[in-house]
Order: sequence, then C-alpha cells, then structure tokens
Amino acid sequence: MNFEFRAECYNILNSAVFAAPGGGTPRLNDATGILQPGQAYTQSAAGGTFGALTSTVSNQVGLGTNRQFQLALRFNF
Repeated sequence: MNFEFRAECYNILNSAVFAAPGGGTPRLNDATGILQPGQAYTQSAAGGTFGALTSTVSNQVGLGTNRQFQLALRFNF
C-alpha cells in the first residue's frame, strides 16, 4: 500500500493570446461611397478600431486558457 501525490500546472507563464484585430468600419466618401483613388488608407479613413488588438482568445482547453493548477492524491492497495 502506498500514497501517490501529483501536481500539474498548465500555462504557468500565462502569456496573453490576442484575438484577430478588428476590421473597423470604413469611412467612405459621402458622394461616391468609396475611397478616392490615391487617398491614403489611414486608420482615420478605415475607422477607429482598424487593426487594433482589443480582446484576447478565451478558451477552456488549448490555446488561450487561463493558468490552471491540478492536485491529485491517490491511494494504491
């Protein structure tokens, strides 16, 4: 008979995994509804959140999980 103790930890460094950047809502020319040729495609022309990392991936398993600890005690006979 014996006892077995086990400790496991996942994502111990808890590094952030960011979701895909937002596309934003394009601000178009009022007259034609499109960006004019030669006009720079800047962040202000594309919308306020274009290309911004605004959220992280949130999963229960795999990539994007939170830091997790697991303890186990087993009695063998």
